[in-house]
Amino acid sequence: MTFNNKLLTGIAALAIAGFAGFTGSAKAQTADVPLVESGSSLLYPVLNLWVAAYTAAHPGAAITTTSSGSGAGISQAMQGLIEIGASDAYMSNALEAKHPTMMSIPLAISSQAGEFQPAGREDPEPLRPDPDQDL
Repeated sequence: MTFNNKLLTGIAALAIAGFAGFTGSAKAQTADVPLVESGSSLLYPVLNLWVAAYTAAHPGAAITTTSSGSGAGISQAMQGLIEIGASDAYMSNALEAKHPTMMSIPLAISSQAGEFQPAGREDPEPLRPDPDQDL
């Protein structure tokens, strides 16, 4: 196993074991209890990598990931329909107060950008910010 695979498996094990531990029972940490994650489409690719690495190292683990959107993931977790509700952002203070057993656990940092094409611009050259210009 390469260093990157070991690192990925280790991260996956920590993340998934942490989620399993937060379900509140020892039984939830066993392989015969499936874990279901739903929510953030941004986190979906990295969660799939973690799950693949974890299940390769723990063949009995049953973990399902879906991309349903952050709001759906949080809502489903609050309703007890799934174990892990992935979101691109922390829960609001109001939601935390209403659901004190829910936890926001940072998993990844991302960089995002918006792309646009100004109306009437037909130049095939991409727009580039001027590094000397103050924004």
